[in-house]
Amino acid sequence: MSNGSAVLGLGNLGASASLPVMEGKAVLFKEFADVDAFPICLDESDPDKLVENIKKLAPIFGSINLEDIKVVVNGAGAAGASIIKLLNFE
Repeated sequence: MSNGSAVLGLGNLGASASLPVMEGKAVLFKEFADVDAFPICLDESDPDKLVENIKKLAPIFGSINLEDIKVVVNGAGAAGASIIKLLNFE
């Protein structure tokens, strides 16, 4: 699932442009893990609304893989670096 806000290091390309990338990742899930997956691209940039939409869809699926979604970490200096380490985004 993606909103296309951070696609393959290319930046915010939008939901429609991220669909081919998400389709490719669904193929990888099937090929390497025999997991049936299909791409869902939400055209939503507001983080709260995005989370709300994901929560609404969550009961339908056994698992949800979030991809290519921009994450902003607020913090100054060491505090920001520590948050990144806690989130394991390094």
